[in-house]
Amino acid sequence: MWRLLTILLFVAVAVPAHAQTSDSDEARQLANEGADLYEAGKYAQALKKLRAAEARMLVPTIVLFTSRTLDKLDRLKEAEASYARAAALTIDPALPPEFQRVQHAAQQTAREEREALLRVIPKLELRVQGDTPDRIVVDGAELTTALPASITVNPGRHVVEASSGDRLWSLEVTVARGEKRALRIQLPPPSTTPRAHDPPPRSPSPLPPPVEPRDEPTDLSPFGWVGVGVGGALIVVSLTTFGVASSKKSDLDGICPDMVCRESQVGRGVEEQINSYDAFRTTSLVTGIAGGVVAAAGIGLLLWPTDAGDTQMTLGPGGMYIRGRF
Repeated sequence: MWRLLTILLFVAVAVPAHAQTSDSDEARQLANEGADLYEAGKYAQALKKLRAAEARMLVPTIVLFTSRTLDKLDRLKEAEASYARAAALTIDPALPPEFQRVQHAAQQTAREEREALLRVIPKLELRVQGDTPDRIVVDGAELTTALPASITVNPGRHVVEASSGDRLWSLEVTVARGEKRALRIQLPPPSTTPRAHDPPPRSPSPLPPPVEPRDEPTDLSPFGWVGVGVGGALIVVSLTTFGVASSKKSDLDGICPDMVCRESQVGRGVEEQINSYDAFRTTSLVTGIAGGVVAAAGIGLLLWPTDAGDTQMTLGPGGMYIRGRF
């Protein structure tokens, strides 16, 4: 309760009425909230409020409560530095005497509590047995103090590591308030495994004879199916035009038997029928021959063995050609 009364007294007389500012008002509000949280045991939340109050008004009473809060959080090394800061702050002699008395009292309390805290901060006594390590790391931070050394740490778990070349040593230790732990750092002995002599140079192995590239067999089945399809389509066209030509011939036989027309029978309509008949007959003949040739070539490609050598099919204006090694 005395701690709360101290902060409340500071709030009451901290700044003369004519000197009040928005920062001082916020500082008093934050300090009161931090004190309430401290008394409720909510130390992490209290620390945030008190740090914010310090940023607006740096006076011993607020810093004193910050130091106590850090102590409760087991952050003893920070608490010790905060107590020292509170004791070293300069108090403006122009401020009211009541304010100065409260702040001087807070500084004296900070000195006393700091002395008590120094007696309970844990220590690690580091000693070396054997070779001195090139590097020592405590909780991830490299140690710059020469060994043997006594270092202060917060209560809790700590990791000490040492190394020299490829020789490594590490130890995990947990310490409590007021505990002093002696640690003996001993690097493992150097490796005694003899280094193997380099083997004599080996003569280069003879290169294997070059392997002649081997042609992969050509699969002609796609060309064969194309030929069968195209040839079949041409044959269908040939049969269709043949049927049309036969129908037209039947009509002409009724007019001109044996395709012999008398002069009196020849007219424009008959001449057009004869020309149409000739066109369909020629188309049927040409497509039939072409369809047969292309279809036969396609069937031949389908039946051709895939390992018959390097073959190549070429389509030209005069027909389809297959060439290669057989």
